[in-house]
Amino acid sequence: MRKKFVLAVMASTAAALSVMGMAAPATAAVTTDPGAAVGTTITVPMTFDGYNSARAAKYGYDVRTTSDGYQYAVPAGTPAGSFTGATPLYKKGAPTKTITAAGGVHVDDTVTGDCGTSYVEWLSKTEFKTGYTIYPWDGPSLGHKWNVVVDAPHDILAYNLNGLPRTPLTWYATRTTEIQASKGQKVHALAGGTVETPLLDCTSGQPLATYTK
Repeated sequence: MRKKFVLAVMASTAAALSVMGMAAPATAAVTTDPGAAVGTTITVPMTFDGYNSARAAKYGYDVRTTSDGYQYAVPAGTPAGSFTGATPLYKKGAPTKTITAAGGVHVDDTVTGDCGTSYVEWLSKTEFKTGYTIYPWDGPSLGHKWNVVVDAPHDILAYNLNGLPRTPLTWYATRTTEIQASKGQKVHALAGGTVETPLLDCTSGQPLATYTK
């Protein structure tokens, strides 16, 4: 049942994107100001470093490689040379390639390997929020390993937030913290982790949020 559900989610999202003439959402705007105050969401890209062939096979996908070294995944049984239902083409250090609605190959201007975005935010001086959104072609999240480290000049706390997603593509959590800091000192929240999907491991770029006590 799990396999059927995963394949259904991946098929439905791929179909929706095909109708819109898209292979994956554009990368979200990125905010990286480490001096941001309470209430500012710090967002960074998530990336992957190749498709997981063994895991993809368990969920009904074949991982293949083009003659010029690009890796991609298609539903098992897809004829050789066909890109029907293919994920974006990945090659480390090269521009991403995506499949157009007409079945052709489009070379993107974006850096290869983007698979979503992650974020962290101070909701107040005692509470933070962190989370992620992965792209539909990744397949649904099967779970994540996630942590946040909160630190000040003379104190440090770590929060283990491993678990399951809230929706197939998204997750977030909030926590209160009792970090000790004096007036005028900076307090940081550094988030990061990895999301496992049927096709790949999507890794956070470690967003960092800061406020002054």
